[in-house]
Amino acid sequence: MNITYLDHKVDVIEYIADKMKLDAIDRYLFVFPGHRPKMFLFRHLAERLKRPFIPPQVYSFEDFIELIASKNNFDASIISETDIISYLYNLNIENELYKRYKEHLSLFLPFAQKVIQDHSLIVKSGTIQRLKDKRKEIVSQLMNSNIQKTVGDYIEIICMLDSKMRENGRIIQSELFYITSNLDNKRLSKVFEGFDHIFFVDIIPLFDTESNLLKRLLDLPNTE
Repeated sequence: MNITYLDHKVDVIEYIADKMKLDAIDRYLFVFPGHRPKMFLFRHLAERLKRPFIPPQVYSFEDFIELIASKNNFDASIISETDIISYLYNLNIENELYKRYKEHLSLFLPFAQKVIQDHSLIVKSGTIQRLKDKRKEIVSQLMNSNIQKTVGDYIEIICMLDSKMRENGRIIQSELFYITSNLDNKRLSKVFEGFDHIFFVDIIPLFDTESNLLKRLLDLPNTE
């Protein structure tokens, strides 16, 4: 098994097609930043081969994280968005901002989507526990700087939601970045079983968790 990282300076599709053994392309795994390159790669391969073929495995970086998680049986604990909304709606919290939105379902659902999105970003950045540990201090500083109380209320809602999910032993999708970045090499390598060559293409990490995971992957043996 070989691992190759390619950046945007390379004509990626042409480079990949030149490197591949075209009689065994189903034994290749590609990880792109998003989903669109898959279409271009398959079209280029079809033009070269001019015959039916079993395609390689192609993932976005986020889908690849989920693949690592499923190979290590973490995906069973992932909570659905519907369940997160239910947890959020049933929080036992004395909070003016929360009460304001909970009064009407038409207001609550868009508010819930925003809370879930922000919570997901905080978890993915690996800072949710720090936020919870320093919540009172942060809220106090915000109040002293004359920022509206709603900011403190919003932070409290995010922290309470996170605690509620953890009480029930559940994790959210974005937490997989943190979990997988802390796996040992043996468990990380599980995802590569059955592949001859893995290409990581122009992955630009947005968070430390993503950066740590990519570094770990590129430190595995036979990486170029």
